[in-house]
Amino acid sequence: MKLNKHIQVDDFNFEIKGLTARHVTNFGDPYDVLYKVVFTNGEVHVEEIIKSGEEVKFNAEPLHKLLRVMGYDKYTTCVYKDGERIKRVNEVPDDKSET
Repeated sequence: MKLNKHIQVDDFNFEIKGLTARHVTNFGDPYDVLYKVVFTNGEVHVEEIIKSGEEVKFNAEPLHKLLRVMGYDKYTTCVYKDGERIKRVNEVPDDKSET
């Protein structure tokens, strides 16, 4: 399955420029992790990764699967440390390397 980033409804064309994705075990359950993803100039930027509780460990595999479905192989994250912006480009591993 590949998610189309361009959708036409009647005479209107829509381009998905961002999304909020909640990672849940079962639909309707409280989310474990919330991702804010922005698509800019063909690049993916993960703006926020919010964990719902201290007991939740960050697992990048669900985010990687989502980005693979959308056809991306890398994404950018930024963090601030001691007032300095640190930008990191992360590779999205293929399915086989995460199992």
